[in-house]
Amino acid sequence: MIGIPPLKYRLFKQLILYTLQYRVITGAALESLCGTIMHWAQLKQPTKALCWNLLRFIYVNIRSGKYPKNHNFILPLSILNDLKYWYFYADQILKVPMSEILMSHKISISASTDASSSHGGFVLGGYWSYYPFTINHTKDWHINQKEAHVVLSSLHTFRHYLTGKTVHLFIDNESCFYAIKRKWSSSYNMMLFIYELCHLMLAYKFLIWIDWISSSTNGLSDALSRLKLNDFWSIVNTFNLNMTRHKTETVYFSDFKFINKQIIDPNNPFQDTDYDTREYQDFIQFLCLPLKERARIGYPNYASNFQLE
Repeated sequence: MIGIPPLKYRLFKQLILYTLQYRVITGAALESLCGTIMHWAQLKQPTKALCWNLLRFIYVNIRSGKYPKNHNFILPLSILNDLKYWYFYADQILKVPMSEILMSHKISISASTDASSSHGGFVLGGYWSYYPFTINHTKDWHINQKEAHVVLSSLHTFRHYLTGKTVHLFIDNESCFYAIKRKWSSSYNMMLFIYELCHLMLAYKFLIWIDWISSSTNGLSDALSRLKLNDFWSIVNTFNLNMTRHKTETVYFSDFKFINKQIIDPNNPFQDTDYDTREYQDFIQFLCLPLKERARIGYPNYASNFQLE
């Protein structure tokens, strides 16, 4: 076993808890918190994706020179939600088995996915399926997004079955391969899928080991995505495979558990999607005042409503 030392673990969770409680933090403290999270995320890669909003916030507001490091920031709810998940999933990296880090096999399930311009197809365990990309949803997406969508849809469909197992995934799209392998992507659109995928892995406690294969080798999923069912059954019969069809409908973003139904605007990614009461907003502004000024004014009467005193 390898993990976070007990004392550092308690201090780490306490730091996240204080950040959640007060919501106001300096730029320097925010960078320190993000660095600590990214450091311990090395023990369990999916947790790294939970830093995505936080890291982008730091680059936009601090590293760009827009605000000094001693500036008090009011954290948007998107980052607070990620910190809540980090607080919840921190127990999973308290102790991590060496077999998980060294990628030694446990109970594994093989899977492969592929996407064409019109359909996505996948094979997972003894099941196979394909589905269309609908006009109002995914038809105009880039092929990399469609490939990622098929991966996410296949794992989302069998998420309850995958708990405690390792999915050995084969994929023929290099961009999608590297994004899933690193649990990170420089592309905003691809990172939406990685973010959801990592949440799925943490919530249902399964692992993904991914390998790239050529399109000619990815015969089953390639045939399904192109609706070449005769080719698919030819391969199945040649290798005497026992396959069962699983009827899969297109999974929409709103059906995924952790991605908001209203996808955040890339030009304004830190807008609050939840509603803040006016009193809460006023109180947060009060917390941003210098300590002497707060002492002179005194805490508002409604401060106890937010349990922040």
